[in-house]
Amino acid sequence: MEAIQLHFNIFILLRHYRFPSPLHYKKMMRIIKLYSNNNLFDPVEFKSGLNLILGERTPGDESAIGKKTNGVGKSLCIEFLNYALLKDFDKSRIKNIPDDILPKDSTVLLDIDINGEEFCIERTLDSESIIKINGQLFVNIDDAQKYLTSLLFKHQYPKVNTPSFRQMLGPLMREEESNFVDLIRCYKNQKIADIIPHLYLFNVNISLYKDLDKTLSELAKNAQVKSALNTKITQDGKKKSAT
Repeated sequence: MEAIQLHFNIFILLRHYRFPSPLHYKKMMRIIKLYSNNNLFDPVEFKSGLNLILGERTPGDESAIGKKTNGVGKSLCIEFLNYALLKDFDKSRIKNIPDDILPKDSTVLLDIDINGEEFCIERTLDSESIIKINGQLFVNIDDAQKYLTSLLFKHQYPKVNTPSFRQMLGPLMREEESNFVDLIRCYKNQKIADIIPHLYLFNVNISLYKDLDKTLSELAKNAQVKSALNTKITQDGKKKSAT
């Protein structure tokens, strides 16, 4: 059971998941294939339906208990998927792997289907990672993320408030380090909960939420100003005398 570690939720939800839409436009993203340019690991292909990543044992070899034979490792496979789906390099465990084990000139490739169109994401493993989507070069990760957001929320973005591409991955692709202890806080040490993707999944108008959040923030600031003024003009609950 430990071998599965609930990582299969990404494949249930992302492999063939339809995002709800207030405009009744169905959004779907499918993961097709994960591989590298230099055979760094064996290609991982995903089929329709449920996909599981398991840590296998070598039959009859007691010394190999726990040894992984798929060439990737279940946790590292998830990390490669997340990295190819434009996770920040500084937040990825890939940066901690020594060069002699994981050459930084390698490229991870991920074939995906977004709303019926196939795309190939290519990303090098170095800190100045080169990102290409169907051959189109992106000089920074923000532009690439916005491009994938526009593809996923086609006919809505940017006219309608939607989550970003990476925001949608939070509740659908939980990281092992999160320990799966909080439904809203999807990342380790996440202090402020990001409920926007959850609202979207429940078909709640995000614009109304943002307007309400802005109003509440303004009320909180006004309350702080009022409290500061009361402190300035009063002493022990009484009005300060003029000097």
